[in-house]
Amino acid sequence: MEFSEIISLSKDIIQIIVFTGGFFIAFFMFFQFAPKIEPCILPQWIEGKTDLCILKITIENKSKVRIKLNRDNPNKDAVLLQVLECSSTESLSEWVSFTEEDWRKQKDAKELREPNKICETTEYLYPGEVVSVERLIKSNPNSVLHIGLQVKADLSWFGKLASRVLQRKQRWTSTAFVIRPDVQKS
Repeated sequence: MEFSEIISLSKDIIQIIVFTGGFFIAFFMFFQFAPKIEPCILPQWIEGKTDLCILKITIENKSKVRIKLNRDNPNKDAVLLQVLECSSTESLSEWVSFTEEDWRKQKDAKELREPNKICETTEYLYPGEVVSVERLIKSNPNSVLHIGLQVKADLSWFGKLASRVLQRKQRWTSTAFVIRPDVQKS
């Protein structure tokens, strides 16, 4: 092998290494743009009141991109809170119904309520931002509250592509069961 062939071969190898490295770096950077939201529900009963509970609701953007909440379409609500009263504590599903069709399938709740829109003035969630809201709810003392929080995002084409590749959704849901303190002790 001549010296010029060795230099040509080493140039080709270096180009392949650089191209492969660039591909992996681009692939890694692409996945940094996938949206991720963490909704959380924290109940707290008011002392001395057996039927009043404060729900602290937090929504955190854990991704590295700004996420636009679904505000443009009036038929699509961005953040929904559903509070259902259930009569039994036995074998309740973790699923909270946000529509009448789902409620008919579930049959855990006594009655379907219209979900409440919350965080209506929040248009964007910036990276690392935490939105916190408190709601006061009243319940029947003999009921178990089944609470659902649903956050829907309006993603850009790049965010939708990253979500599809990563199998992530444009909707995040968190649920909680709230039992009165005196019911928990018995």
